[in-house]
Amino acid sequence: MNIKNIVSLSFLLMLVTPAYFSLSAQTFPDLQKPEKLITFTDRGFYISGEKIRFSVFNISTKKYQAISNVAYLELVSPNGTIISKGKFQINKQKANGCLTIPSNLPTGNYYLKNYTRYLQNFGTNYYFFVPVTIINPYLSAIASGTDTLAFRKSINTKKNISQFLSIKTNKQKFSPGDIINISIAKNTDDANAIQQISVSVIPQFTTPNLGNVLSSGITKKLNKLSFIPETRGITITGILRDSISKKRLPETRINLSIVGPDNDYIPAKTNKNGEFNISLPDNYGYHDIFVSTENINHQHPQILIENDFSHLPVHLPNPPLHLSGNQKETGLKMAKNYQIRKAYNKNLLCTNSNVLNDSIPFYGKPSFVLALDQYVELPSLEEYFNELPSIVKIRTKNNKKYFKILGPQPGMANFKPLVMVDNVAIDNPDKILAASPSEIARIEVVNRLYVKGNYSFGGVINIISKHHDFAAIDLPKSGIFMNYLFFSDTCNCRPEMHFKNNIPDAQNTLYWKPSLIIKNNTPVTINVIAPETPDNYIIVLQGVNSRGKPFLIKKTIEVTKN
Repeated sequence: MNIKNIVSLSFLLMLVTPAYFSLSAQTFPDLQKPEKLITFTDRGFYISGEKIRFSVFNISTKKYQAISNVAYLELVSPNGTIISKGKFQINKQKANGCLTIPSNLPTGNYYLKNYTRYLQNFGTNYYFFVPVTIINPYLSAIASGTDTLAFRKSINTKKNISQFLSIKTNKQKFSPGDIINISIAKNTDDANAIQQISVSVIPQFTTPNLGNVLSSGITKKLNKLSFIPETRGITITGILRDSISKKRLPETRINLSIVGPDNDYIPAKTNKNGEFNISLPDNYGYHDIFVSTENINHQHPQILIENDFSHLPVHLPNPPLHLSGNQKETGLKMAKNYQIRKAYNKNLLCTNSNVLNDSIPFYGKPSFVLALDQYVELPSLEEYFNELPSIVKIRTKNNKKYFKILGPQPGMANFKPLVMVDNVAIDNPDKILAASPSEIARIEVVNRLYVKGNYSFGGVINIISKHHDFAAIDLPKSGIFMNYLFFSDTCNCRPEMHFKNNIPDAQNTLYWKPSLIIKNNTPVTINVIAPETPDNYIIVLQGVNSRGKPFLIKKTIEVTKN
């Protein structure tokens, strides 16, 4: 197999534009309403190389609708250039995670951009943006603009919220290593007065910025959906057409194979317009995927896949960067803390909860395994099936070879088996049988009816190569290899409640809770360890009130030298 040629297809791939899709607006209820998102960050001031931690709330009500299951977050420059990006699962209209700031990013004003695939139908005016300031003390370059207009931040409704929420601490001044006991209480019986709350404990002059949408004007009317809502998780959307005639290929099977530890196979069929929409499993991180079609006679299939992240242009205010004396001093302390944490490789605030699955085939335990090394070498792969004891035989019909699995279930012969090489579906028996047996480690077989999605197969055959290189088989020319991003690391954060011997405690975010729930007016208690860096710190509550408006309230505490 020519891997280089296959991989190059993904870079030469013509990305699908919204015009390719024509899903009627009647397919989903009330599609004249966009979703309404709001995003909070743990701070508003960062050092290059740090993580931006955030919470996302879908606060759609009667005026809006909440249908998406995936939030897209990007760190962008004011001209819209993507610097860091991720996809995060929305559960019960909430999501949280983190994005890493590149260590070589110059000092400047940037934005955290949040949207869903569904929101792309309405344009960037309905995306949510949060301004952040990033400092790189090791680069002299400054990405500072000259705009006279500043970003339109949300109006803080803290005056109306302070009567409903209170922040108390066990004392005002602390020494390094002391326990800061924080009590957060809701002072109202109105269960709807406070909708959402995020909590952070941070240096005084790093207060988060309240973000906003670019416009709150009249909602764009939709006659059709250009971007299909992701209601069940991350989806891959595209079209299938003939590369020569450019005609769409309807009612044709698409094979998507996930290669690696979280291997899987997902079949789908194009609709009458040659379009397909494939829902992916809830995997995390980047995975290699291979997308191909079933074997089509007298056609030249070409797969076009839509870009997963938004490509709609956006231009944001880029005013000159001005740092106060206090911000410069705070930035210097934060840079020192970041270097200390980097030197000791400490990652106390983040624990990855996304555990990779063991490398178990998606079809489970095979019914039969044929290990080729256990037998005398035969000249062709076909002879291993036909000459040795096996539940797989090679048959010929109309001068074309096909695989047949011998199984106990009646009616199994009515379905073609799913045939794969290294977990990648290949619908071409001649190419598979042309592989050299010396490149094959084993053949795994499932001899029972196998159902995947809306498809039924007469068993499963998986040919495993010795070097996981597809045994040098030429994969379908129409196939596309991609290193695809599934869900991103949620970066679950927790306070560190003790010092470790000979390791300094140097955290810039002392505490971060993306979603705090206060039940039955019972105060919530949070314990945070006082840092080793003397300074003033603030306890920040960001949230949404009953009218869907954001608020930010804070309380200052002091950490002094012993």
